[in-house]
Amino acid sequence: MNKKIRDILLWMVVLPASFLGSIIFTFLYTRFLLIMLGDGWVFLIFGSYFSYLFSGMIFVFIGFSVAPNNKRIASILLTLFVALLYLSYFFIISEYNIEIILSQIVSLLGAIVSTVIFWNEN
Repeated sequence: MNKKIRDILLWMVVLPASFLGSIIFTFLYTRFLLIMLGDGWVFLIFGSYFSYLFSGMIFVFIGFSVAPNNKRIASILLTLFVALLYLSYFFIISEYNIEIILSQIVSLLGAIVSTVIFWNEN
């Protein structure tokens, strides 16, 4: 396969792969912790907030890994995409729940941490 075609196909897969990987990770992580910890305040802290933190990190990590070139720019764009996604939530939903706001901030923080890690790595 031609390298240019391969790169174009990989760029087309960056965003869907990031979404899919983040969703699968969040599902598996919360199910694992639910089985291990049960339902309660410990699950709320470790299951919910760490899940959001790690899902933001995984989202950027997968996009960074799939991108064929300009990986730093890809990680920054994915982090900005997460920020815009959560910012659009505030314009669509009129009711503000503190748990939802905190979860979105934690997920954005995870995306930012992941971007900083990959920026220094590459």
